Amino acid sequence: MIKDEIADMIGNLSAGTLFNVMLVDGSSIKLFKPQLIPAGSEITAELSTWFAPVNSNIKNVGIGRGAKAAVVQTKLDKHEQIYAGLRRYRGGHAVTQVALEMGVDAIFMIVGGHGGFGRIRMDLTPEERAKHNAKVAALKEQYKKDPKLKAMVAARKADEAALRKQIQAKLAALNKQRAKKGQPPKVLPRSFRQQMSALGLKYKTPEPPRIGEPRPYADAKQVRRYFHDLCDTLFSQNDKPRPSVNVVLFLAEDEAFSDSQKDAVKDFVSYFKGKMRVIRGLQQIKAAATAKDTTN
Repeated sequence: MIKDEIADMIGNLSAGTLFNVMLVDGSSIKLFKPQLIPAGSEITAELSTWFAPVNSNIKNVGIGRGAKAAVVQTKLDKHEQIYAGLRRYRGGHAVTQVALEMGVDAIFMIVGGHGGFGRIRMDLTPEERAKHNAKVAALKEQYKKDPKLKAMVAARKADEAALRKQIQAKLAALNKQRAKKGQPPKVLPRSFRQQMSALGLKYKTPEPPRIGEPRPYADAKQVRRYFHDLCDTLFSQNDKPRPSVNVVLFLAEDEAFSDSQKDAVKDFVSYFKGKMRVIRGLQQIKAAATAKDTTN
């Protein structure tokens, strides 16, 4: 339904209006076209064909072939570590910047989650990375010599293999129950640990020692400043207005969405002079399908 709605929205654009569609899966993106293209009946038909395979069935979840990493291009002198972090770790803010770099007037984010300005994980300085790499190398040498550590790793691998089987068994049983109720199969997150959490599973063995990489973050205030400077570089300095950024948030009917989460998204769209809309569950999706009668 959502795919059809998007295709209808594009179909209702005035002829010649420049647009593009970007599909997002984590930090991966897939563009309909390499650059903005003019709207028209032929391109709308092409979009529908391009869109059709996406999430077409339970065995074909995701944006499909042709996806690539969301790599930002614009480097700001005052934000070197944020830029390097967006290039290395990517994520939602990198996706937003890639969209802004297309020089658009408006962005409509149709998503299942949004954290507002949130945080950006910054890259380490060369000195910090060298120090971290030295610690990792020392631990690797320790693993080679210590039989207890080797045994811990082996036990953890066996534990993980058993957990993967439990996940499949629990998911099969859950989907059998859902089928009896006329519900579609449950789609689990792709991350193994998130799958465990979703099904209430835990490791039985202790985690072997590891050296976690330091994680410096730019907070929401810094992120807001970063996007302000980014928009100044991309738009204001070229005598163009900052684009409006709008968020349409799809949530499960009973999904938690706190006031603080809502305020964070509202703050984000307000900065970009956009709007936020929350749509919950299948019935509200059906009720929101209005594009066929709308002129853009």
